[in-house]
Amino acid sequence: MIPEHYGLDRATVEKMYEEWKSGKHSKSAIERRYLGKSTHNGKLFSKLVNDCLNIDTVTTSSTHRELDRLRSLLKAHDIDPKTGVAAVKLPLPEMDT
Repeated sequence: MIPEHYGLDRATVEKMYEEWKSGKHSKSAIERRYLGKSTHNGKLFSKLVNDCLNIDTVTTSSTHRELDRLRSLLKAHDIDPKTGVAAVKLPLPEMDT
């Protein structure tokens, strides 16, 4: 993504980043102020900062981390996290009839 496409230069993106980092404004507020955009919820800000300054401003939520942990646990027990179906290991043990 090219900041110039949004009428921004590197110095402006740096200023946006510093405002966010200092806690003065949220990502969404910065998008509204500098870009006149109110529908990106901070994602455009994060993309511009990452592309222009190579700084990642996205943090993983605790919910996302917990979901990743649970998916790993299911996989470790041969259960498909998407379907909840356990993998069948062949050959199956013989059953007495």
